[in-house]
Amino acid sequence: MEYWERTRQTVEPGSPIAQSIEGSIAEARQLAGMPAAAAATPPPASRTAAAPMANDAVGASKSAGVSAPMAGGKVAGTVRLAPTLAPSVSPDDSVYIFARPADGSRMPLALVRKQVKDLPIDFTLDDTMAMSPSARLSDHGEVIVGARVSRSGSPMPQSGDFEGLTQPVKLGSAGLALVIDRRLP
Repeated sequence: MEYWERTRQTVEPGSPIAQSIEGSIAEARQLAGMPAAAAATPPPASRTAAAPMANDAVGASKSAGVSAPMAGGKVAGTVRLAPTLAPSVSPDDSVYIFARPADGSRMPLALVRKQVKDLPIDFTLDDTMAMSPSARLSDHGEVIVGARVSRSGSPMPQSGDFEGLTQPVKLGSAGLALVIDRRLP
């Protein structure tokens, strides 16, 4: 829950991702048996201009396979939904595209939110989509890139969500081909 409260400070208040984070915080408080808290909006001084979460933060690269590394701390590619899963999702279901450290934490370093109706979609993840100013994509040599269809709209993985993950890839990789092809238990 503490992680989500810190993350809330890095997103635009009232944005769809901020609303989703608020829902995750409320759910975590409920599961922990804690009283519900009023939604907090961080003061502008505590926000980080270098860490916005944009729904339209997608980029180039449609090539098949992984191409030569890009400059800087980025990963890019295309996400699509396995055709066998199409009947199980709604066009308005949330899709979270994320990168997390290859070694250790499962918390995303960078995240962007889209919808199933946007698939297939080209994406680029970089430090501007950082979940925390202290945990940036560019601080890691290898990452695992994933995409998840969230039936609840929450960025937290839940049973019944659909997901696809890459093997660890070097930072700067482009042309990743990511397929959402399995249901979370």
